[in-house]
Amino acid sequence: MIPHRARRVAPLALLAVCGLAACGTPSPRYDPPPAPALNGQITLNVADTALAGNAPALALRVTQAILAKDPDNADALQRQGDAYFALGQIAEAEVSYRRALIARPGQAAAQLGLGRVELVRDPPAGAATLARLVATDPGNVAATDDLAIARDLMGQHAQAQALYRQALQAAPADVPTQVNLGLSLALGGNSAEAITLLAPLAARPDATSRMRADYAVALAIGGQADAATRVLRGDLSADDASQAVRGYQQLPYAAPTETGGR
Repeated sequence: MIPHRARRVAPLALLAVCGLAACGTPSPRYDPPPAPALNGQITLNVADTALAGNAPALALRVTQAILAKDPDNADALQRQGDAYFALGQIAEAEVSYRRALIARPGQAAAQLGLGRVELVRDPPAGAATLARLVATDPGNVAATDDLAIARDLMGQHAQAQALYRQALQAAPADVPTQVNLGLSLALGGNSAEAITLLAPLAARPDATSRMRADYAVALAIGGQADAATRVLRGDLSADDASQAVRGYQQLPYAAPTETGGR
């Protein structure tokens, strides 16, 4: 499972069971229609709105239209990378980000995107890319949070937690980073603090199934298997919830199940 990036390009959730890599079934390949299929004025604002509205296919079409006229447009290439990444086309995203960095060396958004791409297949490489970005731009909350994700993927939970806390100093109300910190605490052996942090987040009206699942991970690691199962039953069948909790209980630092638990 992977920590969250819910407010950014592509959400990442639950780092333990899927081995902290992009888990789930890859998105089907999307090939946009030719750029002329888009009519009217095409601007990067349209791409940004499409990405923010979870419409990466439209964002990809917009960037293709812009790049057909201006193939070295670094901003369009970076948005193209974001669109490909959101669509699960990792190789294409990497090409776009690298082209953006050739067109404009040091472009922070493209560096961030490239670091995320590398996290999917090579966490140490992603960590190195993100660490360079954080070193040059320490106030970049997104990069700091993603570097923390990289540390979690590498099992370096104490370092990850320090980075999450650093990001939260700049953005205290950032929910995805709070959730990531809670999950990291659980995976690092501090289930009690993780439960305290994640419980109110999982109870929010806007909580996602992934946030509730992360809370369930903390409960299961803390020995509260029955409570973890109850949390998951809001999103999963009884059998799937029980199976998930059994998997969580195999994680490092998992405590013995409470009396009467599964």
